Amino acid sequence: MDQQPLEMPSAAQRPGLLGRRRDFLVNHRYQLRASLLTAAAVLVLLVLLSLVLYSVSVSSTNHALADSPELAKMIKAQNRLQLFLILLASVVFLAGVFVVSILETHRTAGAAAKLARYMNRVEQGRYNIQLRLRKDDHLQDVQTAFNQMTRSLRDRMWHEVETIGRLADRSRVIRTQEDAERLAGEIRELAARMRRTVE
Repeated sequence: MDQQPLEMPSAAQRPGLLGRRRDFLVNHRYQLRASLLTAAAVLVLLVLLSLVLYSVSVSSTNHALADSPELAKMIKAQNRLQLFLILLASVVFLAGVFVVSILETHRTAGAAAKLARYMNRVEQGRYNIQLRLRKDDHLQDVQTAFNQMTRSLRDRMWHEVETIGRLADRSRVIRTQEDAERLAGEIRELAARMRRTVE
């Protein structure tokens, strides 16, 4: 019997540097809002820090110019370079904060989107499912609660299916009016129990 050669995963199938994620914006409104708010707070702090650094630099420059006015051209060029480096570092840091915020909010938004899909399946009556989030996703406690809920629903459904099957088997061997009344009572009891779960 010929063995099939093992297929190597294509570049699209292999997990990349950031895992199997392809779309980092699952919930655009939530993720962009959270990331922009974080970036705005960081921007305010960076502006304050830059102003402090620049004012310290200008103060030291003024002292240096008072002592050595002939170095004015070189000191001003040095100040411009320092200001440029501060601004460049601030922009890079701000971009990094924004990207990290998108990645972090993806761990919540992606988990919430998957949970919503699985809840739709439960709504359709599919209880034989188990939610599995990525290990670095948020909402791990919700995953546990969801899986406990579906397991409970599945067990209850199996119990009711078995009860109905047993009652159906008994209905085939009814011989007396008393047997029929006993069976009807058990069916009413099952119906009442099922009704209590939806009231």
